[in-house]
Amino acid sequence: DMKQLSLLLLVCLAVFSTGCENTELSLTVTNRLPNVELRDVYWEGRYIAGGLLPGQTGSFEATCIAGKSDEYPKEGPIEFRMALNGKVVFVKTKEIIKLDCDQQLEFEVNDSTEIEIF
Repeated sequence: DMKQLSLLLLVCLAVFSTGCENTELSLTVTNRLPNVELRDVYWEGRYIAGGLLPGQTGSFEATCIAGKSDEYPKEGPIEFRMALNGKVVFVKTKEIIKLDCDQQLEFEVNDSTEIEIF
C-alpha cells in the first residue's frame, strides 16, 4: 500500500542522511608567547596561519563525513617558525595533536609548550 511505501522511503532516507552526515572539525592555535611571532603555522600539512603576533589566533577548519573519511582521524605535531629579536627558528611541538571528524580543538603556544628545533 502507498502509506507503507512512503513510510519505508522516509525511513531509508533518514538512515541514509545520518549515515553520511557532514561534520565540522577545527584546530585553533593561539600565540601566548610575549615578544615572539609565530610564522607559517601548519598541522599535518594544513595551513593554520601565516603569522601570529602575541595574543593572535589562527585556525584550520574542514568538513568531513563521520565514519566515512579516509583522511581522519589524523595526528601530528604543530609546526611553525618562531621569530624573536631578528632570529627565526623552525620548530614543532613535542605534543602530538590528534583530530577527528566533529572535533574542535584549541591549542595555546605558551612558555610551557615543549618544542623541538628542526
